[in-house]
Amino acid sequence: HAVATGAGGAGARLPLLVGLGVAVVVAGAAVGYVLRGKAPPATTAQGASGATPGAAPAPPVLGETPLTVAANKELATALSADALARRLAVDAMAEVGDRSALPQLITALGDDNPEVRRGAANAAAQLGQPGDGELNAALQAAAARSGGQVAVDIAAARLRTGDPTIVAAAEEELARALGQRDPVARLRAAVALAGVGKVQAPVLRAAIAGAPPTVRRWLRWAAYVQLHRLGDPAFEGELHQAIDGADPVARLDAAQTLARTGDAKGRMALADLAAHAPDPVDRVDAAAVLAGLDDVGAVKTLTAALADPAPAVRARAATSLGRLMALLPGKDALATRLEAMLADREPAPRIAAAAAILALEAARAPRQP
Repeated sequence: HAVATGAGGAGARLPLLVGLGVAVVVAGAAVGYVLRGKAPPATTAQGASGATPGAAPAPPVLGETPLTVAANKELATALSADALARRLAVDAMAEVGDRSALPQLITALGDDNPEVRRGAANAAAQLGQPGDGELNAALQAAAARSGGQVAVDIAAARLRTGDPTIVAAAEEELARALGQRDPVARLRAAVALAGVGKVQAPVLRAAIAGAPPTVRRWLRWAAYVQLHRLGDPAFEGELHQAIDGADPVARLDAAQTLARTGDAKGRMALADLAAHAPDPVDRVDAAAVLAGLDDVGAVKTLTAALADPAPAVRARAATSLGRLMALLPGKDALATRLEAMLADREPAPRIAAAAAILALEAARAPRQP
């Protein structure tokens, strides 16, 4: 078994895991997720894995400062703009994981665009708590007006809330999705059910094997993490083969999974990719995982990437730092850098910076009793 990859553009190349004919792929964003500096976000990223979160702490009390006002204005503008801007906004809020964004995400669950609803569901389920009636009602309403892969993702989000009033129905929907003709829907369902112990490695392997080269990176990472957690006997060897290979995308996919389990070789590969990967988005993604593992040098790499010429790199660096904000020193200097990004000429870095600023302010704010 080995990991091979196909070719493509920055941040959207299509790697293939060839183990029992496995093919899994992804583009990197979102919120996905993924890249939560801990197991996915997926992750979380916990978000993509389907794991049930524990009770979340009370949300922070954000003061109204010129910086928070500017950041909220940027997000509000994006959420009332075209579908692309709305998707960028919900994806950035999900990637950053700031609980103060939950009311906006609940509103976005009613969006007319199904992809916005999908992103809002993934984010809101990660940030909410079991028993949140408003969130559960919004998820149920979003599910009722969605179909296909979006409906499967929203079912996975309902499962992640851990709320017994909606989990059973979500499990049934995901179990039915395992029999759908759509291979991406099958993979999404298998990953979510694996996260709560409802399917085992052979089922997940089969779902991965049928997936086309159009799956998002966060979903592939989530599948990898679940296979590793389920103790698939061939999988760890495949990951080590990928780390030794020449393709940087396959190396990154394998290294992040292993590094999060404490594997020293995985961490070394991540450090090499953060410094030398040909694609700057891959360098940011590798650095984001390392930064979540308390690598100070990786934090410097992410901070430097805020000035990268490529808008996608600037945006990814901002959301990665936002996700890690509670762990980072030097928040005042970082706030200055992010504030400057609110004047960026491209929407993706502006929106990412706004989400990161709110995460920064949440990290500095007092908690409710």
